[in-house]
Amino acid sequence: MADVEYTEDGQVVVTWPMRQGATFIKKYQWKTGGAPAVGSTPAVPATPVNLTGWTARCQIRDKLNGNILVNLTSSPAAGIVLDAVGNITITVSATQTAALPAKNAVFDLELEETATGFVRNLVGGIVTVATNVTVP
Repeated sequence: MADVEYTEDGQVVVTWPMRQGATFIKKYQWKTGGAPAVGSTPAVPATPVNLTGWTARCQIRDKLNGNILVNLTSSPAAGIVLDAVGNITITVSATQTAALPAKNAVFDLELEETATGFVRNLVGGIVTVATNVTVP
């Protein structure tokens, strides 16, 4: 399993490889708590976060503070789906990826608990966009 990189505030840093004209789907599950096994003490599993009452937003930009290339939200449902067992599904359509330039971009995913206004920047990083060889 690959090492996972985190920022100081706990954001997971990843790379999303996309191809122009192809649908991109990424799935995450947000869990909290848990502990690794230590000696003879067994591991404690993490608990999925119930995302009922949360909203999500994700932007892909050409650079930090740059132009928005793709804007996704969960409310209204536009590319992000959340569920009660912590699952987050992000979909960038083939039409959206076709419009992306073939170069690197940046993104992040924020989750907001609607009742409290608490915002968690869960994951972010680089989007690498490659051209598609086969064109319809």
